[in-house]
Order: sequence, then structure tokens, then C-alpha cells
Amino acid sequence: MVSQKQGQRLVYRGGANLYLTNMCNGRCPYCCVKEWVTDSPQAAQYMSLRDLDKTIKWLKESEIGFVQLIGGEPMLHPDIIKIVKKLKSQGIFIRTILSNGLGDPEIYRKILKLIDTIWLVNVNHPSTYTKEEWKKLNQNLELLSWKGEDKLIKDEPFDLHSLSLQLAINFYKQNLDYGYIIDLAKKYRCSHIRYAPSHPSSGETNVHIPFEELEKLKPNLMSFIEDSVSAGVKPGLECVLPPCIFTTSEWRYLVLFTEAIKTICQPDLEVFPDLSVNTCVSMMGLIPSYKVGEMSAQDMIKRFLLDTKSYRECVPSYCEECELFKKKDCQGYCLKIKTKYCK
Repeated sequence: MVSQKQGQRLVYRGGANLYLTNMCNGRCPYCCVKEWVTDSPQAAQYMSLRDLDKTIKWLKESEIGFVQLIGGEPMLHPDIIKIVKKLKSQGIFIRTILSNGLGDPEIYRKILKLIDTIWLVNVNHPSTYTKEEWKKLNQNLELLSWKGEDKLIKDEPFDLHSLSLQLAINFYKQNLDYGYIIDLAKKYRCSHIRYAPSHPSSGETNVHIPFEELEKLKPNLMSFIEDSVSAGVKPGLECVLPPCIFTTSEWRYLVLFTEAIKTICQPDLEVFPDLSVNTCVSMMGLIPSYKVGEMSAQDMIKRFLLDTKSYRECVPSYCEECELFKKKDCQGYCLKIKTKYCK
């Protein structure tokens, strides 16, 4: 997040997303980095340990204290254990590891012994996996599952990281069958399911949900949210949604029973294996990217705020009369989707 002022200085209090590799063993039709990822070892890119050192130095000099590990599939990086050890030894907190759960179980087990972190595992419908993949996924979910539910709070202090496992689901079509992920959350004692309508990749070659399809998606989305809450699992929105598609009753439910609903996205630091830094994978090629060390992360965030300003303030036809948009309480859905209105 970006705090408004410290004296006259804009201060970024977020972390950095480290895209360790574009190698992936998943087949997600909605993948937001579809043009970048590969399943070919010959075409794969990996962040080197030397470049990781440069990134750590830059983060520390910029007062950025935590990261998320992303891919592709970060568990496929051949040096993932060394990366985790290096970040830990340098005092960089690994807040989240994003995975598809299809890595070698021994790697998950080794990382579990090294650090406490949140594991965000993206899970698709069981029919999209082979029998062996589904078996491996469940094996890893059991490894990552919360084991402290029966301990007394005085013996096992409770915080978000003690829960360890969160699941993720993308809504990329109407009437998506989501029951499986709630069942998995209950089975593996998972506290949260993060959800989002599928947003476009930079080349828009993935399956994604344009604004005009959101109303049709909403009944499925609301049913998922209500069923998750009924099952004792907290749904949390992963990316922005415009409030205008909801009734006041629906919005009240979202505010009361789910994690905070985001209507405006803040810039991120997305660091890639070649040490390029972007603010949003969907907007790659539309706004400038920078390089690690080219300037401080704090100055880079200021640039990203300026680079995205015209898209954020662009007024699509569906926002022209919206008071929430006029008051800057909403950016009008995904910036990438808005680009067609911002010529």
C-alpha cells in the first residue's frame, strides 16, 4: 500500500512480487501471464542467485521488507530452496508463496521446515487434472494444512500466518462449479479462499471477463461467497470489482462477511527474472517498465502512480453518471479492460 504522506514524502509500505520463473506445469485457460509462461524447459527463464542478490540489495535500500514468490510455478525453480534460505538470511520476509500445488512434495516439506509463510494454492476443477496430478495436489495440500486447530491459544498464539494455507479460484465463465474448492478448504482446514473474476493478460489471449459480462457472472459469484461463509471459510477478493454491479443488500453482505472489497488497485512492484520491474502484469507493454537498481523502489512506485493515472481517471461510458467514480471511490473495474476506453 501507499501511504499519502510522511512529511512531504510518498511512502510505499507494500512488498515486491518476485516472478522467479516463467516455467509452469499448469494449464489454466485464464492465466494472467499467458503470453509469458512456458512449459518448455528450453524456453524457461529463471532468476539467478546473483540477480536475486541485486534484488535483495535494492529492496533493503528501498526499505521494502517482504516479498511474495510467484511464477510461473516457483516450485519449479531449480534453486528454490537456496532462494528461500537467502531471503531469510538477509532478513527479507516471505509473506506468501503462490503455487499450483503440483510441485515435488519434498520441496514443500523442506520449505515448511525453513520458514512460516502463507501458501496460496490456486486450484482448478478436479476434471482438469490427471489422476496423478490430483493425487499430488492433495498430498501437498495435506502437507500445507493447518495443524494447530486443537491447541490452546496460550500454547499456539493465533495469527494469519499460523493458518498457513489459503486457496484461490478464478471465475472465468458463468456457472462455474466451485463446490470442489469449498470441500478442499474444509478437508484441509483452510481459513481463506481468494477469488477474482478472470482479468485479461497483456495480450488478452486468456479467457477473461469484460465489464459487460460481470452482471451475468454475479449470481455465480454471490452463491460462491455465501456458500463459503456458510462453510466457515472467509472469501477474499484478489483484484478489483466495481460496486455498481451489486445491490446495497449484496454490498452490505460483502462488507460484513468477507475480507475488504477492493475497488481501486494500488501499484505493485512486479520483479521478473531479467530484473525488469512492472506494476501490473496485465498492463505490460502499455506502461513503462523499469530495472532493479535504476531508481529506488519508492521512486519507482511514484512513477507507476503517474504511469497509470490516465487509465485510472479515464471515464468509460458505464462510469459517466456514477457518483462512486466521480468521488474516486472506484476506478471502474480492471485497468486493462478500461484501456479500450482510453484511446
